Parts: sequence; C-alpha cells; structure tokens
Amino acid sequence: MKNTIHLITTVTAILTTSAMAQTSEKQVALRWAADMRYVTAFRGNKMNVTASKIGPDQLLTLIDANGGDLADGDDVQIKYVRPDGNITYCWENGDAFARTPKGTDPATHFKIKKTEKGISLQTASGKFIAVPPGTKDLAYADDAAKAVVLEVIENPTVESSEPKPAVSATAPAGGKAAE
Repeated sequence: MKNTIHLITTVTAILTTSAMAQTSEKQVALRWAADMRYVTAFRGNKMNVTASKIGPDQLLTLIDANGGDLADGDDVQIKYVRPDGNITYCWENGDAFARTPKGTDPATHFKIKKTEKGISLQTASGKFIAVPPGTKDLAYADDAAKAVVLEVIENPTVESSEPKPAVSATAPAGGKAAE
C-alpha cells in the first residue's frame, strides 16, 4: 500500500511539473556564425542569410515549447510577423526552408541541437537547416555536419539606415539654398 501511494505521489509530481512548463516566446535575430549574416524573411515566404545588419526582416520570435533557457532537444517554432501584421512560421516545405501561416502544422516545429558556437535546427523529418554552397538561401541537409550554426541574439535592436540629410525649409527642391 505504501508503495502504491508513493508511486501515485511521484506520478502526480511529474505530471504537475510537466504541466507547469510554459511555452516562452523571445524576440531574436539569428546570425549565421560562419558568415556573420542574419537570417532574413525574404519575399515569397522564403528565408535566406543575406543581411549584414538587423532590420525588421531579421526580427523573429523563437517559441520554446517548454520555456526556460534553450537546451539541446528543445522543440521550437520560429515566427515572423510581416509588416502587414500577418503571422508566418518557418517550416519544412519540400526542399525549401520557407514560411507558412499554418502554425499548427507539425512541419513548423524544429529540434534545437546545441553546438559550441550556437544552435542548429533539425526538422520534423530529421533533416538539418543548411546553407548550400554557392547560395545564401536556407535549405536542408541530411548530415548534421552540414547544418548551419546560428547564434541567437535575444532582444535585438534594429539598426537604422544612414540618416538622410535634412533639407532646409528655405532650400529649393534641389537642396541648395538660394544665394
């Protein structure tokens, strides 16, 4: 009887702990460690690593299913809010690493693989996010050794473009004031 009560208490504690795990969302930028370029939401719902600075198209939300710090094996989703307010999620779509509005699709979930320099992402089908030679588009590789390693920059700051010179209120459209 004591063993049964102990077993029930242990199972209840385990279930309570797992139910308490909260999904957490963090705004991030993901930087390709090898090239120091940022993952970018590109037109046509594609993703690439072309940006040298953080702008609105590099701001992503990393959704960690169990919350807390990122750990090896964590289940995550990557969300992008488009300028028009529509939400898309990164997903495995054939040979392309793309975005979809279907956040409940299992193909929008990735497993974190911690590395010395950052993280790699493994798809639901077991492939790894990669940057094929000769391109900056994100795609897939079967081999973990070919996976792109990403640094996670939490709470990134958007870097502004060079400011445009102010035009004087008395200057004509050409920008030079009359003498």
